[in-house]
Amino acid sequence: MHKKIYFWSAFFWTIFIVVLSLVSFSEAPEVLSELSSYDKLAHFVFYFVFVFLWGNFVFYNKQIQSRTLFLILWIALIIGGIIEVCQEIFTQKRTADIYDMLANFVGALIGIGALYIYRKNKKKL
Repeated sequence: MHKKIYFWSAFFWTIFIVVLSLVSFSEAPEVLSELSSYDKLAHFVFYFVFVFLWGNFVFYNKQIQSRTLFLILWIALIIGGIIEVCQEIFTQKRTADIYDMLANFVGALIGIGALYIYRKNKKKL
């Protein structure tokens, strides 16, 4: 896969997270409203995929570095925190939730682990 594809995949995934996190589901199409019942799972998946995609872009043809993995994790958590604050301040029907942040953290942390295993095994192939 080319580095540009990794970048654009990660970039659009980030936009996807931001948009879905700030949309009021009561005004959204019915399909999105039904997904809101899986809120914590969605947060987990959002940030799992976020760190996996950005990690593949950052480590494209490079060796994984623990310091950079830690930075990707922090960036994911900062973005998640900013989104939670924006939900509280700028939306009427969405609120900040510490459990959303916990789901973000767990998803990002497991995503870092999956990225590490994937990149290590990819080099062996």
